[in-house]
Amino acid sequence: MSAVAAPSTASGALDQAVPAPARRPHLDAVDLVRVAMIAGVIAVHVVAYTTDPQDVVVGAANALLHVNREVFFFLTAFVLCYSYGSRHGWSLTSFWRRRYLFVGVPYLAWSVLYFVADGGPYRPWSAPAHRLLEDLLTGTARYHLYFLLVTMEIYAAFPLLLWLLRATRRHHGLLLAASVAVQTVFTATLHYFRDAPLHAPGLLGVWLRHPDPLVFSYQLYLVAGGIAAFHLEELAAWVRTHRRAVHLLVAGGLAAGLGSYLFDHVAAGMDAAAAGEVFQPMIAVTTAASVLGLFALGVRWADRGPERRFRRAVRAASDATFGVYLAHPLLLQGLLIVAAPLASRTVAGAIPSVVVLPLDLLVVVPLLLAASVALVGWTRRTPASLVVAGRPRLRHQLLRHHGSAA
Repeated sequence: MSAVAAPSTASGALDQAVPAPARRPHLDAVDLVRVAMIAGVIAVHVVAYTTDPQDVVVGAANALLHVNREVFFFLTAFVLCYSYGSRHGWSLTSFWRRRYLFVGVPYLAWSVLYFVADGGPYRPWSAPAHRLLEDLLTGTARYHLYFLLVTMEIYAAFPLLLWLLRATRRHHGLLLAASVAVQTVFTATLHYFRDAPLHAPGLLGVWLRHPDPLVFSYQLYLVAGGIAAFHLEELAAWVRTHRRAVHLLVAGGLAAGLGSYLFDHVAAGMDAAAAGEVFQPMIAVTTAASVLGLFALGVRWADRGPERRFRRAVRAASDATFGVYLAHPLLLQGLLIVAAPLASRTVAGAIPSVVVLPLDLLVVVPLLLAASVALVGWTRRTPASLVVAGRPRLRHQLLRHHGSAA
C-alpha cells in the first residue's frame, strides 16, 4: 500500500514513533508523477523536432514543457531523501557502488549506441575516437544524456544535501527561501544578461557558459525535493484538504509562466525560443505549480485504493521510465526519418503550429511513450535490463524503485 494511498494509512504508517524500516512504503502517487514527467520529456523533444522554434505558440508551449527538466531533478532528490532521510546505518560506499552501476553502465552503453546511430565518418580512427571520448565526458552523444551526468553528480553530493536538510530541519522555510533567491539570481543572469557569461571570470564563467550539465544549476530543485520528502505527510494532508487552493495555485503558476513568456517576447524583445528557454526566473514558479498539480493528482489517484483504474499499467510505466528516457530519442529519430517530408514542412512553418502541436501532444507523444514502455518492459525480463533500463533483471514482479527519478 502506498504511503500516501489513504489518510488513515499515511498517518498510521508514517507517524508512529517506531524505528524507521530499512525500506519505506512504496509511493503509488509518485508513480503517476513519474509517468507524467516522462511523457512531458518526450513532448519537449517531439515539439523541438517537429515545429518552428521561432513560432510564438511553440515558444509558449516550450515555456511550460521545459519544467520537466526541473521536475526530473526535484523527483530525484525527493526519492533519494524519502528513501534515506530517516534511515540510519546505511553504507555510503554501497550506495555509491549501486547507484553508479545503475546509471554509469546505461550511460556508457547508450552513449556508444547514439554515437553509432549518428553515423560516420569513422576514418581516420583517431577522429571518431576523440569525438566519442568528448561525448562521454560531456554527455553530448545525444541531447538528453547530460541528465545522467547531472544524476551522477547528485549522487556524489547527496550526503552533503542530506546533512544540510537534517541540520536545518527546524528552518526548512528559510533554507528554501535562500535557495529560491540564489536560483533566481542565477537564472535572471542567464536570461536577461546574456553577455554576462562571456565576461565572468574563472570557474564562474565556465558554469555560466555551460550550465546544463552542472548540478549547481539545479540546486533549488534538489533542496525543494529533499524538503518535500522530509515533510511528505504534511504535504499530502494539505493537498487533500485544500483542493480549491491547489487548483488556484496550479492555474496561477502556469498563467504566470505564460505571462512571463509574453513579457519577454513582446516587451523585452526576445525571440520566441529565447523567451521560452529553460534557464529563466519564472521556471521556478511553473515548476512548483507543475509539481503541486501532479502530486495532488497522484495523491487523489492513490487514495482510491488497490482497485483504482490503470494501477498495473501505471506501475509498469513508472518502472520503465529510466529506460524510456534513454530509449525514446532513438525511436524518435527513426520516426523522423520515416516522416522526413512531413517533418521538414512542419519545422519550416508550412503547417500552422496550432495544427501540429495537438497532433504532437495527443498522437505522437502517446505512441512514442507506449512503444518505449513496451520495449523497455520486454528488456526488463532479459539480461539487457541493466544496460537498457538501469535496473536489475526483473524476475516475477516489478521491483521497487531505488532512487533514480528517471
